[in-house]
Amino acid sequence: MDVHDSLARIGDGHFQRMLIIACGVCFMSDSVEVTMLSFLSFTLDEVWDLDYWQTASMTSAVFAGMLIGSLIWGALSDLHGRRPVFLASSAVIAASGTLSAFAINVYTMMFCRFFVGVGVGGFTIPFDIAAEFLPVATRGRSLLLLDFFWTAGSISIPIIASMTLPLGNWRLFVFCSAIPSFAAIFMGYKYVPESPLWLVEVGNMKEADVVIKSAAMMNGKTSDEADALSVRQREPNNETEIIEPVLSHDVPLTLRGTATNYIICLGKLTQPDVRNQMAVLCALWCVFGFSYYGLILATTRVFREDEFSYKSIMITCSAEIIGTFLALRVIDNPSWGRVYPQMVFYLAASPCAFFMCNWLSLSTLFGFLARMLVFASLCLTWVSTPEILPTDIRGTGHSIANACARIGAFTSPYIVHNMNVEIGTVGVYLGISCLLASWASSNLEETVGERLDSEGKEQGPQESVNNFQKYLKNLSPPSSPVNSSHKSQVEGKSKGSPEMEMGFVKVSSPNRRIDPKGYRPPSFAESIDPNV
Repeated sequence: MDVHDSLARIGDGHFQRMLIIACGVCFMSDSVEVTMLSFLSFTLDEVWDLDYWQTASMTSAVFAGMLIGSLIWGALSDLHGRRPVFLASSAVIAASGTLSAFAINVYTMMFCRFFVGVGVGGFTIPFDIAAEFLPVATRGRSLLLLDFFWTAGSISIPIIASMTLPLGNWRLFVFCSAIPSFAAIFMGYKYVPESPLWLVEVGNMKEADVVIKSAAMMNGKTSDEADALSVRQREPNNETEIIEPVLSHDVPLTLRGTATNYIICLGKLTQPDVRNQMAVLCALWCVFGFSYYGLILATTRVFREDEFSYKSIMITCSAEIIGTFLALRVIDNPSWGRVYPQMVFYLAASPCAFFMCNWLSLSTLFGFLARMLVFASLCLTWVSTPEILPTDIRGTGHSIANACARIGAFTSPYIVHNMNVEIGTVGVYLGISCLLASWASSNLEETVGERLDSEGKEQGPQESVNNFQKYLKNLSPPSSPVNSSHKSQVEGKSKGSPEMEMGFVKVSSPNRRIDPKGYRPPSFAESIDPNV
């Protein structure tokens, strides 16, 4: 039994619920620390009488830290495991966030917030852990539940701000914002085990069995039923042997060893079957980072005259709840998939972001719509990213994409909070960034209904068939133009290469990639009845 089958047979129960809650609390702590910047920068600007560049740099220091943290935590999670990186990044957020409340000037605040950003840079790790534990059938919807925790963090900040900032107590505001990160450490230590996919990837089958057995028993399985899920039990017709232990990832925790293996992980990202999609992901994350964080910062600027309009800010923040429900509605629909909704939502968000900053009498309405559409689309982007990347470099690739988002976010304060830039011009920049995100998302590979790339793949010469190719052949009816156009590409047989029965054809060239350009998702009728 491969690890994918073992995880699928664990069942959906108490273990998955506690895992989602633990990862969600970590997501919430990251959201709180990022969203609070829109209030903190304006408040300290008045308290410390800051120059424009100091205010912008205080905010950008967090994004600079996130950029560096993303590059560090992702590689460490691929080399040394997901769980220790999860706990370490949460600890950095908790410590740095608490120290920020004791900052004596803008420079000490920049220092503390930089390290908060370093910790927040690891917030792709809980998402990857959840993705690697969840079965295919429920993965998309379950991962989107994490976004409700992010939204909860976004909404809690205006509430905390309205209770503390009018009293002139900004230090209490900062301290309260650090509390969720302590909860993330506790929940992560208690309910987040190491990823079995990563353990199998590095050859640690015994520990993978322990994790799977523990999860199965938390879901009500008996001891005998849990033992039957062992990944070391091979199917009779499976010719691939697993040799323990595999030492390729047994890397010492030294600066030289980490740097050397990080370069190796980067080299894997440049392989022909990965690099094109990685380039698209980096471009997409960069522009959506500017769009999303630019909208957050623009919201406080639009709804602030003599003081903050907490009511309008709360309304726009609550749009993320509707955005998450919108993403849930389409994410597992085979007629839509992951790619098409992203493209449509980013495209629709563009005029809304523009009018939020240029039609001030209706800024609340357009701010709500822009935040809803951007959040719905980035929810889908978050789900697509770990599904596209293979397990051995998923942490590194996801973190590099996250680092690109920090580059976009890093530039946003210098435009949005620059009082020399008219608020109408800010709307133009936000609208253009949403258009670029729509174009980039249209070039992503479709992954709806697919296993993670390396899920269930053994250490051996046989390679898995391309996910998009499999999805395309399974959904397209035999006589459709989509099926016919690719039939000649996949039916060619190379001598000695293993054949796999898949969909309507036999695929004998597993390393061949299918270009998704021009792909049209089947209609709802076609997905139900292939004879339509």
